Order: sequence, then structure tokens, then C-alpha cells
Amino acid sequence: MAALVSERFSSTQKLKVLNEDIVKCHVRSHISSLYGNTKEIDSDNRKAKVVANIPFYISTDVIKLLLPMGDIFSEVVLLLQEETALRLVEPSLRTPEYRPINVFVNFYSDPEYKFKVERTNFFPQPNVDAAVVSFKLKQPSEYPYVSSSKSFFAVVAALSLSYIVMN
Repeated sequence: MAALVSERFSSTQKLKVLNEDIVKCHVRSHISSLYGNTKEIDSDNRKAKVVANIPFYISTDVIKLLLPMGDIFSEVVLLLQEETALRLVEPSLRTPEYRPINVFVNFYSDPEYKFKVERTNFFPQPNVDAAVVSFKLKQPSEYPYVSSSKSFFAVVAALSLSYIVMN
């Protein structure tokens, strides 16, 4: 797919296709090569977006990698397993479906379920349907105030675990 997209849009300078293992590549280095020093990107003019069809089994890893990059990306659009997409976008606070990943997603972005993609649209056909989700990334100045995001998410995970153990 990367070769097809690269060929189709070869005449534009506004698209860079990366065909790499997202978990292993250094995303900020790639953006630096496009914009120069990433610290110089005007936060009001963040134009870089991520659009990706990723293996379903690494969805959480990719989300945790990309969503905190609101300083360089304005939006992340992912094709996810439909069940995962619904879990990330729809659960209400105070329901069992609301998990630490929901806190993470809402801390760094405004997620929106875009549309379902039936399994029959893929070859080979998977056993599940997919969905496209758009994450409009917040700029760091828009994040809720916490003294340490790492500590905050550790507390969220611990509280979630104790909620599970108590029930």
C-alpha cells in the first residue's frame, strides 16, 4: 500500500509516506527532516498529520506513541478494529468500559469515530470489522494541568486496577 500511495501522490511535496515499523522508528526525527528543528514548528500552524492502517494488535502502542505529539501533529487518523474504536470513543465516565486508555486518549486528544469499514473490504479478509477514528490532538498548552503526566497515568492505572480487584 505504501508504494501505491507514494506513486499516486509522487508529484506533491506535501506528503511523505513512511513504510516502517512505527514502534521502532523515531517519529520526531522524520518530522525534523521535513520541518527542520521540531521545536521551531509554530503550534498554530501544525500541518503534519498521521494517517495509518496499522496491525490491530499494536493499536494501543501506536496510540500511546503518537497522541502525546500534539506539538508536531494536528491529527492522527487510524484504521482500528471496530471494537477497539468504539471502546476508545464511546464509553462514558463511571462505566466499566471507561479504562485508563480512555483517560489517556481524552487527555491528549478529542477522538471521533468516523465510519465503519466492513471486513469484506480487505484481502485477505479478517475475522473482524474495522473503523476509522480521528484523534484531533491537543497542543501541550491545552492538556489538563498535572504536575507530572507520567505520575498521573501511573495513578490512573493503579486506581483502575484496584477498581477491578474490588469488583
